[in-house]
Amino acid sequence: MVTRSFDPDDDFPFSEPADRAGAPPPPPRPPGGAPGDPAARDRAPAGEAERTADPGEGASAGAGRGGRAGDADPWERVREAAWRVGQRARRHERVLHTRISHDLAQDLRRAADDLRVPVSNLVRNVLEEAFGAVERVSDEVGGFLEDVLAEADGPRSDLRRLRRHVRRLARRGRRRAFRGDPSEEELDDEADEGERFASDEAADADDDEAFAARGGDEARHADGAGDESARAERAREAVREAGAPGEVFRPRGAEMAFPEVLGWQPLRLNAAASCACGERQLAAGEEAFVAVTERGFARAFLCGTCMRARGGA
Repeated sequence: MVTRSFDPDDDFPFSEPADRAGAPPPPPRPPGGAPGDPAARDRAPAGEAERTADPGEGASAGAGRGGRAGDADPWERVREAAWRVGQRARRHERVLHTRISHDLAQDLRRAADDLRVPVSNLVRNVLEEAFGAVERVSDEVGGFLEDVLAEADGPRSDLRRLRRHVRRLARRGRRRAFRGDPSEEELDDEADEGERFASDEAADADDDEAFAARGGDEARHADGAGDESARAERAREAVREAGAPGEVFRPRGAEMAFPEVLGWQPLRLNAAASCACGERQLAAGEEAFVAVTERGFARAFLCGTCMRARGGA
């Protein structure tokens, strides 16, 4: 078997059988088909048809380019096509120049040598991975924040509703303390509002039980149960402070006597305390009145409602 150069028109480009050994290579096939084929000449482009019609002209042109007549190098065409593809690909890439420290340059070269890749490829891959990681982390953090805000909407709305209810009860209690017995209409309105509030709390409790029965997330259910119990406790405390629906709110501070107290000094609490009348708990920062005795201040406080009921404010 005798090897010869590659010819793209051959069926066996790298070897030929023994019976063809020593035979001269066949002439190059024209682009449109066999020489002298009218149909092939019609299929070829206009310029190719003219060159095919005159074989001598093509041979002389090939010889003039530096090669023998009819001996075209197929690998030259392959290399030229590959060069053109590379040029088109390089048009889409950009070269960036930057100044880096000597230590960083040494680290990059050392890492590139360990990975057996060029330094430019290493830097490009590192930058692409870094930006990709930042985008992924940003997306995950954004999704986590959205989930947290969605989870906080429910307790936030319940807390606002409870706060509004407590404020309404407190305002009505203050009005009744100044005006005396409430009217029948006010009592009916308060009873209706108390019933609505109790029904809302019962509906929330039913929803929590249904969620637990469906087998929801245990940790989330535990947190929700804790929030619900705290919310229910605050609601009961607010109802105890303002009085049950339909009940006339009468501060007991007006009925209690403090013979050892010389007077009451107004102040703003720095810590939580209890009203001496036992009506309610006083929070830090709330206005209150401290008892003054012969020995000085006593640890006894009155809330504003009880103090007004006694006629002292």
